[in-house]
Formats: sequence, structure tokens, C-alpha cells
Amino acid sequence: MIHVPTAFFIFGAVAFLFAIKMAADGIGRGEASKVLIWWCVTFLCLAGASLIMALRPFDPVGGRSGLPSLLLLAGFGLAWRGVSTFAGTRAPWGLVVLGPLIWLAAWSQGVFADDGHRLILVSIVVIFYMTASGWTLITRGGGL
Repeated sequence: MIHVPTAFFIFGAVAFLFAIKMAADGIGRGEASKVLIWWCVTFLCLAGASLIMALRPFDPVGGRSGLPSLLLLAGFGLAWRGVSTFAGTRAPWGLVVLGPLIWLAAWSQGVFADDGHRLILVSIVVIFYMTASGWTLITRGGGL
């Protein structure tokens, strides 16, 4: 049986290590550093979301605060920005921040009474960002 908080902690720790690696690789690499910095920030957002969720059994309020989902959506939006930069294009900032803004608006209005509704919204936004990332690579990736 998988202990979910431990899995979140391990994922968060690995994402944090990836962020450090991306930052270290991006120093002094010119144009390539932009891509690595986007992915560094992406991994920091994902690490933050995971580590907050890992602490949920000890601080249930923190895990349900909306911050983990906000960081997750910001991370996936920034991942799309990183993929676009890698492919030589730019994902529109308005769409990159739209998912987290929708989440903030819905969460601040108390729209999510249960975890199921939260999961649906987060899933839809993540699917959008990952589809946009894939589409960017297919259409602009030049055989990557």
C-alpha cells in the first residue's frame, strides 16, 4: 500500500532537486538559459504544491487552503511557457496565467464545497496546458 503523504513528499523533493539542476544548468547558457529558468520555476511550483500536500495530515487547513492547487496550475502553465520557449515561440501570458486566475476566482468565492469539484477544475486546466504543450511541440518543434 502506498502512503500518499510520503509519495507527495518524495515527488516534492525530486521536483525541488530538478529545479536546482535546471537553475544550475541555466547559468551562463545564453538563450538556452531562458528555457531552463522556466522549467526551474515550474519544478519549484510543483515541489511547493507536493510538499504542502505531504504535510496535509499534520496541517489539514494548509492542504485544503487552495495553495497547492494554485501552485500546481501555475507550474503547468509555466511548463507550457517553457515548452514554447524551447520550440522557439511564446505561449501567451494571458493563457499561461488564466488557469491559476480561474482557480483563485472560484476558490475565493467558495465554489468548491468538496474535493471532487476541485479535482475536476484542476484536471481540466492541466489537460489544457498539457495539450497546448503537446500541440506546440507538434506544430513548432521542428522534429524534436
